[in-house]
Amino acid sequence: MGAAAEIKAALLQEGSPLTLDEISFWAECTPKLDMKTVQSTLSHTQIVQCIRGWQTEKERVKETVENINRIVKWKISSKCKENTHLPNSDVDFLTASWGSVIYGADEHNHLVFVEGIKTIKATDILGHFKDDELLMNTRGVIMEALEIKKGNYVEGEEVNKTYKHIYIFDLAGLEMSHFSAAVRRIVKNVIVEIGNIYAESLYKMFIVVNSPFVFRGVWSIISPWLHPVTRQI
Repeated sequence: MGAAAEIKAALLQEGSPLTLDEISFWAECTPKLDMKTVQSTLSHTQIVQCIRGWQTEKERVKETVENINRIVKWKISSKCKENTHLPNSDVDFLTASWGSVIYGADEHNHLVFVEGIKTIKATDILGHFKDDELLMNTRGVIMEALEIKKGNYVEGEEVNKTYKHIYIFDLAGLEMSHFSAAVRRIVKNVIVEIGNIYAESLYKMFIVVNSPFVFRGVWSIISPWLHPVTRQI
């Protein structure tokens, strides 16, 4: 199977039970993982997402094991899921400064998650979050709330039928001068790095612009940060 066919197949798997090949692949991974910790940190749906998240990699077992260890370690240290149930002034600040909104769902029940570059108050965000770790951990609380909203933490052995979401990054009215180094740093940490924690989460991604020139400029900056599968959706 060629790379393009592998990517297309990956996009059609959402919500389906594990195949025999996937079960066999997971059996190769589990001896290399602390499964007690994995299963206490990730839901069944999230484990399925991890099983499928690196299926196009040449060293799939190695990549999957390394990334699951990285995800589990980060989720435990950041306490992002536990913090979704607690008052959090950092989350309130980031939500107000970043402008994250859920605009309903599509016909398949994928939540539509919208953010806009013009609403990002880069100076305020970088002034409030003195280090990138705090910024990423705070963003993680927002992403965990999205996971809960999607139903990805439902207990049991059934895969959530719509474990992905639609992401719209609204750049309408943006000029390249707005995409400053500060904004690029925030976008990389908040969207790309955190996105790598939530494997197999995007159903579709749309970048809204009113100028092809601006799109080419922004895309040339952010596309190298994205996994090849993500760039296809």
